[in-house]
Amino acid sequence: MNILVVDGSELIRSRLAERMRNVPGVATVATADSVRQSLSLLKSGLFDLAILDLHLPDGTSSLIVGAIKQMQPKLRVAIYSNDADDVNRRLCLRAGADWFFDKSLQLEQILQLTATLAAPAGSAPAHAFPSAPFHPTAFEQSQQSEV
Repeated sequence: MNILVVDGSELIRSRLAERMRNVPGVATVATADSVRQSLSLLKSGLFDLAILDLHLPDGTSSLIVGAIKQMQPKLRVAIYSNDADDVNRRLCLRAGADWFFDKSLQLEQILQLTATLAAPAGSAPAHAFPSAPFHPTAFEQSQQSEV
């Protein structure tokens, strides 16, 4: 699985990327710090999952989700933010994001989602992050039904 992590904060971006690299089944983790850099990386390589901070130095991720999905239709997109209110969540999901997470409370759930997506078909994901049980299908359905 190839992942793109986009966050304006060097500290958060590098720590999340480091943790992603430890998830079984993850082949590569690329990082970007802006909308511009993320679009450039998406044009030059195929990714399976993009994890985007909502607010970036040069724009808002919710405004580029449509373009991202056109470039890579199979790409799954998770947006996370410290500004995780219902308005932003609905905006991002309507724009085409597959998931929306609260950055300050749900980083472990992002890791669980990654482990689930990276697990070989038909196998259970590694329980590398047991502190936050996560069922992506149920979570995704609850997110989509509220849109």
